[in-house]
Amino acid sequence: SRLRRMLWGAALGLRRGDASGTPPYLRALAANAKGRAVLATLRGREGPPVLVKPSKPLRDERAARIFSLGAAAADFYALGFPDPSARRGGTERELTPFIASW
Repeated sequence: SRLRRMLWGAALGLRRGDASGTPPYLRALAANAKGRAVLATLRGREGPPVLVKPSKPLRDERAARIFSLGAAAADFYALGFPDPSARRGGTERELTPFIASW
């Protein structure tokens, strides 16, 4: 398992310190009306940026790097899908949060 982590780290281009410290951004995966209100209060405040639309670039260099590493990992993961039409990259930048109406 350690060798596997080392190989994945090498394939993704991980550097020492990439996984240390606090997360450089927050990502909204889903929200209802209450969650949208919370997201609105987080806009423009100090602290890590809240990623709602991944297609918009992150201003913070470390946050952009960590997001790119996660996107590359998702692309590697997609290569193992049994359905060849599902084996495509770039999906992390296309995902938007699920907005519940209840």
